[in-house]
Amino acid sequence: MKARMKKGVKVMKAAALYTKEYGAAAYKSYLRREAEIDALMGDARYTRLDICHLREDNFRRMKAEGARRMAEMAAGSSAKLLAA
Repeated sequence: MKARMKKGVKVMKAAALYTKEYGAAAYKSYLRREAEIDALMGDARYTRLDICHLREDNFRRMKAEGARRMAEMAAGSSAKLLAA
């Protein structure tokens, strides 16, 4: 009975989660692009909807970079197994 898991929600900081899921390089690029988007918010040419679309695209780019990194890691490990 003591070995049961505790009930509840595990809380993790976004920075730790994104770095773990997508990699540090992808997260740094994401933060850099977010800073650029924040700078554009003051420009009257961009509406709220434009900014939302930019943020959505930025998040998708981070996810794509992370997926590419995981695919490269998987390909590298399978190449090592084939070479052995």
